[in-house]
Amino acid sequence: NPVVLLVGPPSPSGRMAYVRKANEPVIAAVREEDVAQFLASPATYRDRTVMMFPSARASNIEIVRANGPRLVLSKVDNQWHMVEPVEAKANTESVTNLLQDLALLRAEGILSGTDEWAKAGLDQPAVTVSVTVQPAKVEPEPADTQPATPPDIYTLVLNQMDNKTYAGRPAQTGAAQLVYMLDNKVFEDATAEMHDRQVVQFETDEVIEIGFTSADDQVTFRRSGQEWRYQADPVLPIDAQKVTEAIERFRDLRTHRY
Repeated sequence: NPVVLLVGPPSPSGRMAYVRKANEPVIAAVREEDVAQFLASPATYRDRTVMMFPSARASNIEIVRANGPRLVLSKVDNQWHMVEPVEAKANTESVTNLLQDLALLRAEGILSGTDEWAKAGLDQPAVTVSVTVQPAKVEPEPADTQPATPPDIYTLVLNQMDNKTYAGRPAQTGAAQLVYMLDNKVFEDATAEMHDRQVVQFETDEVIEIGFTSADDQVTFRRSGQEWRYQADPVLPIDAQKVTEAIERFRDLRTHRY
């Protein structure tokens, strides 16, 4: 026979709860935290996996931000490139961080009320991320005429309110729309700069001339063998190390945001 336990209201202190077995008159007091899970919503027992895919097979990422242009990233020869809104090298670190977040994404909590989606602002999300994942490569049989397997697309909408990150998977018609509570790092990575942050790209030993121009002056140094010469006065001794340091600072200049 099933054992039925009736859970009553908490004690006046809120630290204990009253319970009794359905077929017995004896009432017992137990710690409130010991029965809290019995009163939790069904969402508490759901698998907290939000999405899972092999990040190595990701080929495209589309990011739509409410306050910015659509970003499209594409992987070519295992290198990520931005193709929209401009064609440029992608920020490898930012792309890697985002893919690591999404490839095995688990929620810290789940909300399943009928109006939770709108309460979390997911009807007008701050960010929508879609990842295209190619199917595993399978060597075709000689007589195999089956059409190629289409890629999978994993889409996540995110919003942040009161320093809490909420997310959801856009549901099919009639399906429940769960709201996932995520680590704030996921939102930070989804809104990070995806354009390569290096402003200029060149090798130090390729530089033959460097100049600094201001409203009041112009200073130009030109390489001569292993030495640098000040163009306005070529006989003036120049500290080559300081010129090299200036070139390296210029080469390593990075932006926080475009």
